[in-house]
Amino acid sequence: MQKKEQEVLRMLSQYSRISFQQLCENFAITDKQLLTILSKLKNNGYCVQRFYQQCGDILLQLSSNELKKIMIDPKDKFFRFVAVADTHYGHPKSNIDDMGKVYQYCLQEDIHLIFHLGDVVEGVEHSNVTKFKSTPNQFQMVLKNYPSQERILNFWLFGNHDTWGLKTTKFNPILFAADKRADIIPVAINRGCIYVQNELIALCHQAGVNSDSKIKLVLKGHSHTYRLKNDQNGCLVHVPTLSKINPMQADVDIIPSFLDIQLEWYHQRFNTIDVKQIQLQENPSVINESKFPLLKKVKKSKEKK
Repeated sequence: MQKKEQEVLRMLSQYSRISFQQLCENFAITDKQLLTILSKLKNNGYCVQRFYQQCGDILLQLSSNELKKIMIDPKDKFFRFVAVADTHYGHPKSNIDDMGKVYQYCLQEDIHLIFHLGDVVEGVEHSNVTKFKSTPNQFQMVLKNYPSQERILNFWLFGNHDTWGLKTTKFNPILFAADKRADIIPVAINRGCIYVQNELIALCHQAGVNSDSKIKLVLKGHSHTYRLKNDQNGCLVHVPTLSKINPMQADVDIIPSFLDIQLEWYHQRFNTIDVKQIQLQENPSVINESKFPLLKKVKKSKEKK
């Protein structure tokens, strides 16, 4: 084990949890260098668990076993994030500069979390329209040109377009994206969960969740359109595309948009949800907003006379 790895390991041992950024500053190393060190520690049998904060920090903890859950600690009584979907980078009707506009919105609104609901890239199924003729090349382009800002974290779900390469070349987007950038966290393929205290947020692309699931908030990509369904089983939010691709009418472009979602806590449970659809024109503007309770009101039984 090299000296720098020993020093990082020693500091991890001294603290119950220490921030990723603090380690970089203490040892005057870059994010990528620290990721390399953590990867080498893992290869040597050390498990370093990551905990994500609503403020965009990443806390590291030396652990005896790997906990594969993705957990985010909320900042206060509100949990706020941006949701995007179906960027299809590599398609001529997709522009990675639009993600830069999303970042500008996040900075203005003090939002530090972005959930991506799948189809990050176009893939190679329709290779006649793609700019890059392989899925790995598309992801290489994205990782190189995707915006980066301190304390903005991206949680990526992968959809059917992202995994076409898995069928032919065994290219796995999760393994490819893992530890390339500290601010990009691969979640799962097609369906995954984010743990927020006692609550779960389900992220889905084509798949859904069981009707008897206790998950009260499901975010779904793939449809390219914004729809919201709220009933006694919970809230299902279809996240719109951040591209111009219209799956129903190829010759009619869609105006890219994304969602600003805020959840309010009550007794460690999600109480209300506020969903705003933000359209990307010259300036991002709210075109839809819905706010309603997520918790059921329990009716008091009448006292017996």
